[in-house]
Amino acid sequence: MKKFFEKYNQSTSEYGDRWNAYLKSIETFVCANIPKKKSEVVVLGFGNGNDIPLECISKFNNNILATDIDIKSMSNKKYDENTNIRFVQMDYLSLDFINIDLSNLSQREIVKIIEGIEFDIPHELEFTKFDIILVAPIFSQIFYYSYLDFLVKQNVPITIEIQSALMKKTSEALAHLVKVIKYIGKENSNYFIWQDLLEDKFMYDLLNAEKIILEYTKRYGLSPSIFGVQLLKDELILVDEIYLNWNFNENRNMLVELMYLKKGKTLL
Repeated sequence: MKKFFEKYNQSTSEYGDRWNAYLKSIETFVCANIPKKKSEVVVLGFGNGNDIPLECISKFNNNILATDIDIKSMSNKKYDENTNIRFVQMDYLSLDFINIDLSNLSQREIVKIIEGIEFDIPHELEFTKFDIILVAPIFSQIFYYSYLDFLVKQNVPITIEIQSALMKKTSEALAHLVKVIKYIGKENSNYFIWQDLLEDKFMYDLLNAEKIILEYTKRYGLSPSIFGVQLLKDELILVDEIYLNWNFNENRNMLVELMYLKKGKTLL
């Protein structure tokens, strides 16, 4: 799982005009909407940080908490020595700590393990409320790079029973992540959410997951990545959004939606 994240986070290492234009659009959009005062900032899914406008969000001596499962990529990020940033490895699913060989277990035992996964608010986020919350495209990663990849790498056959448990747990995980994102925000917090709109097709190719994705879409009406973001958009107020072209690598471009959201008066 971590090896895939490292490969994913290295994808933006080829710089060029399109990449620089992509970064400039992100910086302009985010910086136009953040508070012009000292703020508490958190980034969920920081990755290598190349597309996070650090210079802008650290301008007012903000305290920045950068989180990701891939601590190696975060540690490689170059930033101004005066930037008040802290890097924390964070698992949003409690999945990296499951050290079980599933290959010798029965189908029913595997289903029980999936059903038994519980979610908590990461303790690093539990006692701090943030003014600025940036969320990289981690909604799709919950399903693709974690649950499904976890099973595929152990050669677990995705039977109907396992598929059903996997889809249910994915939806629970997405709902939990939305709960966490809301919980860590103040009443007037600024949320910036990245969504890779072509992520599903990319993962079809990578994990040959088309059948289960189609079944998930049939059951829930949306693919996992879009379903997760839609849950969040249902709970927050969309203020503005832009669409960007991300040159993932020399052979692949992805459409990215960057949203600016805030809490509503009737929301907790």
